[in-house]
Amino acid sequence: MALLGLQGMQSLTHLDLQNNSLKALPQDIFASLPKLQTLELAENKFRELSPSISNLKGLLLLNLQNNPELVSLPDELFSLGNTLTHLYLSRCPKVFATTSNEKGGDQNR
Repeated sequence: MALLGLQGMQSLTHLDLQNNSLKALPQDIFASLPKLQTLELAENKFRELSPSISNLKGLLLLNLQNNPELVSLPDELFSLGNTLTHLYLSRCPKVFATTSNEKGGDQNR
């Protein structure tokens, strides 16, 4: 995968991978980007994100808009609560359906 070239970019603070029809990222990609603050993953085909996203200790913004196949977010994402200030999930209907069903919500809403 071409993204493997990112492993030498430890100073990278903004990564824009929007609109690339990506279904997955390499498992260890987040470990190689310790200073990343903005991650733009909108307009792709992700079903899930790797729990290794918790390696992004300085992440401020995560844009996952319009990933209609995204079904869940890793619990590890919320361990970033001290830094993550913007999480965009519009047009990710399966994430909200899964959350609603798990909490006993009405899926007919």
